[in-house]
Amino acid sequence: MLVTCPECRAKISADADPCPRCGFPRAGRRSKEHCEDVLARLPVREKVVSGYNCYNCGAAIEVQFRAVVESYETTGYYVVFRARCPKCGGLLFIPID
Repeated sequence: MLVTCPECRAKISADADPCPRCGFPRAGRRSKEHCEDVLARLPVREKVVSGYNCYNCGAAIEVQFRAVVESYETTGYYVVFRARCPKCGGLLFIPID
């Protein structure tokens, strides 16, 4: 069965976790408190990732990701490293928890 990723809107398998296109986590709902606790315990809150391909434009880029708690009404809260592609402006995610 195919579902729509709430982040990149791609049609993906209902069993895919994270989304193979954008990396958005699809696992069970997490509470905001849980995610804020995970974020507080992270040893590194920012990291530079090189050789990363933007799922939106496909460009190989080097970008600084920042850890944040994201809220999505359909799937709950997640802790992710988030950045914007410097070439196209698309949002990039690396799930943490």
